[in-house]
Amino acid sequence: MQKVRAFVVACVVVGVFGCGQVDARRSLSKAKLNKVNKTWETLMGNRLVMTYFSLGVLGDMFRSKVYNAKKTQRYLKTLNALIQKEKTFLKDLKLPRGDDHKELFAKIRATVELMSGAAESLKEATKGKASEMKQFLVYRNSIAQDVAKILANATLKKQRRYPGKAPFAYGALSHQLGADLSLGYLVVGLVADGYFRLVLDRKKALEFLETALPLIKASGRKLRAVQDAVPEKDKTFVNGWKRVAIHLLREGYELRKFIRTRKRIFLLRYRHYRKTAWAALSKQGS
Repeated sequence: MQKVRAFVVACVVVGVFGCGQVDARRSLSKAKLNKVNKTWETLMGNRLVMTYFSLGVLGDMFRSKVYNAKKTQRYLKTLNALIQKEKTFLKDLKLPRGDDHKELFAKIRATVELMSGAAESLKEATKGKASEMKQFLVYRNSIAQDVAKILANATLKKQRRYPGKAPFAYGALSHQLGADLSLGYLVVGLVADGYFRLVLDRKKALEFLETALPLIKASGRKLRAVQDAVPEKDKTFVNGWKRVAIHLLREGYELRKFIRTRKRIFLLRYRHYRKTAWAALSKQGS
């Protein structure tokens, strides 16, 4: 039976390491600066989707009585900590001039606020309050619609001109680095757990994977592209997250093959890559 590993341990390291401590005098060419800004924006978008998936599947696992209140609350504690950290980041974010950016990030802030509300409602639902589960489902539907609109927003395709230049760009990258992949590890594990315990049917499990895996792949590509723009001392750490993405993709692909074919060989490979993904993820916090 699939067991989701200690998500709390995986996410404690998020935001602690990375590229944040950068000499303020360091400058970047426009091309490299744009790379860094594109990368943290991509990671931020992926993080929103992974948080939505995590909350949704976790809610389904609790509603189906596969996870008890204690286990659900344990995951929620870490998820909510990541949500609150993102709220602080967005609150302190200095935006470039232009109403289009302000409108976009107002929507992002509102969506993260909804996620905070969803986490709180699910927490209260674990205490036996039926009305809170109904409220959680309302939140979940609203979040899904908002995230889709954010990812389709044309502003994200424009040239980045955030104030602060290199120090700001590195700080934003440091904040986002690894959060979506830590959540990605949780999502793949939850999908597997949900499928094996008959909470998610074949169609729904594949639907989650078909959305999550391209995001993990995109994160790996962005991290590879940004390597020449980060300080030498941070290249190894960024490369480590790239390796996490590779192992997560292998894990997700094998799980998808197993769900499609039910062949045992793919289940064994999934379990193997689940372990290697955890090893790569744990190494980032060592």
